[in-house]
Amino acid sequence: MLNSKEILQYTKNLSILFVEDHAELRENTTEILKSFFNVVDSAEDGIIALKKI
Repeated sequence: MLNSKEILQYTKNLSILFVEDHAELRENTTEILKSFFNVVDSAEDGIIALKKI
């Protein structure tokens, strides 16, 4: 199992789009993901996510 430092080695140059319809969960998870990914974006539904892609 990888620890957070090992995960960061693989993800630090990646971008991620997190899709979640529950606002508080989306915001909290986005903040956590910012610790691991270079760019973190979020969307509240699949249609908005597809437009961002």
